[in-house]
Amino acid sequence: QAGGGVTNTGTITGASGVVFSDVGGIFDNTLANYGAIVGTGGTAVQFGFGNDLLEIGGGAIFTGLVDGRGGVNTMAFASGWRSRATSIYAANVFSLCSR
Repeated sequence: QAGGGVTNTGTITGASGVVFSDVGGIFDNTLANYGAIVGTGGTAVQFGFGNDLLEIGGGAIFTGLVDGRGGVNTMAFASGWRSRATSIYAANVFSLCSR
């Protein structure tokens, strides 16, 4: 099922930065991050159990875990993206591709 979508070009800060809830069904959600997402409680992004898309743009920063949960998830790197990460760890597997 079609789900929600968030495009971030600024800063999102919270105990869990961005959380997609599957209340009422399993949804396919999209997050495009070109800014900063800070999870002060340890989780920057938590998807639901759908087939989700995480697009990482130039300037994207995640502070905390990015959790794909269930489904068949995709992590896409937009043009202009450059890694400054010390590690990328997928708590629940993402497929990697470039855009």
